[in-house]
Amino acid sequence: MDPNAAWLDWKSNPSSRTRQQLVDSVSDRVSYALHKFSRSGVPASVLKAETTKLILSQAKSYNPGAGANFATHVANGLRKLSAFAEDTRHVVRTSDYLRREVPTFMLEKDKLLDRLGREPSFQEMSDHMQVSLPVIKRLNKAVDRKEIGASASQLDANLNSNRSEEDEEDIQLHYYDLKDPQEQLIYEHTFGLFERPQLKPSAISKLSRLPEHRVRKIQHDFAKNIIDFRKGI
Repeated sequence: MDPNAAWLDWKSNPSSRTRQQLVDSVSDRVSYALHKFSRSGVPASVLKAETTKLILSQAKSYNPGAGANFATHVANGLRKLSAFAEDTRHVVRTSDYLRREVPTFMLEKDKLLDRLGREPSFQEMSDHMQVSLPVIKRLNKAVDRKEIGASASQLDANLNSNRSEEDEEDIQLHYYDLKDPQEQLIYEHTFGLFERPQLKPSAISKLSRLPEHRVRKIQHDFAKNIIDFRKGI
């Protein structure tokens, strides 16, 4: 379908069907972008999700009266994928480092705990391991997540067990409507989107720095919105 026609269809009747049609209409631009960053070290599923977000963002800002067609407008927006890939690659590298160092951190923390007879401070761990304070704090968070475990939140069995393709589509479509980065983070770890581990509300609370009761309320709203959408409310 012609990209401009797909945009007009989506603009006049926004729905999961017209949204997917819109994304499909610029599939050549998406394929080019994905190929360009295929060796960036960022998982393909993460890159694809980001291209969809950028396409929808460009769709909202598109002005057909400005002269450029929709496909060109999308291509301009997909340039942001370069910065995204670089930032995400750094996060992936950092995460790999943390995963490797967590066992060492736990061992050295136990040694210091035995020596001091109490829980060592971050600064004491930094001095002991000769590692910067920010890295020690991130290692401590990684240990917290490891101890809690990457299990699902169980907020709604119908949405988190044996999910069908339709379930996955509805869950992902609602993700792209979220604007708040904290809500996006909670959503990703609630449903395990984009290769994120599904976490308990207590673990998500630590990641998002929101109280656990607030995380549970947001999760409840997510489930309610998806269920209401299916009912046509």
